[in-house]
Amino acid sequence: MPASFAASRLRQRTGQFVEIHGGHRTRLYRIWMKLRSRCRNPNETKWPIYGGRGIRVDPTWEDFSVFALWATTNGYRSDLQIDRIDVDGDYTPDNCRFVTPQVNSNNRRNNNRLLAFGETKTVAEWARDPRCVVSAWCLYRRIKLGCVPEHALTLPLRAGSSLQKRTLRG
Repeated sequence: MPASFAASRLRQRTGQFVEIHGGHRTRLYRIWMKLRSRCRNPNETKWPIYGGRGIRVDPTWEDFSVFALWATTNGYRSDLQIDRIDVDGDYTPDNCRFVTPQVNSNNRRNNNRLLAFGETKTVAEWARDPRCVVSAWCLYRRIKLGCVPEHALTLPLRAGSSLQKRTLRG
């Protein structure tokens, strides 16, 4: 099918010509469409925490082929997610990267950060640290109850404590 025919069929459906780039069925294209939608479309469910608070998309990324080129030269793989380094910054080439879901989930505004042993990490990161002897849930609960961070991380659960029972039950 000639490209002009495809463009004319798209025009019939949408009322406008659309550039044919061949990437519209790819995961990368869906990422591009989603990030643009959550920053521009007030009807998008995540718009309030993106476009609603002023997060924008770099104008050079209006063209999918420009975004795709940036992505492929900056580590895009199908097992990675796009992440803004500064969570209050825009989607720009110098503020975005591709990371694992675990790294992405640690870079959120609503994470509880904890300073212990001179390091700041999220509660989930501390729970994976070898110095922590309790679960993430127990650590979070101890911090909420006012425990000193170093103690919250390193004090083992007392036998029979309600925290121990709850942690063992899941």
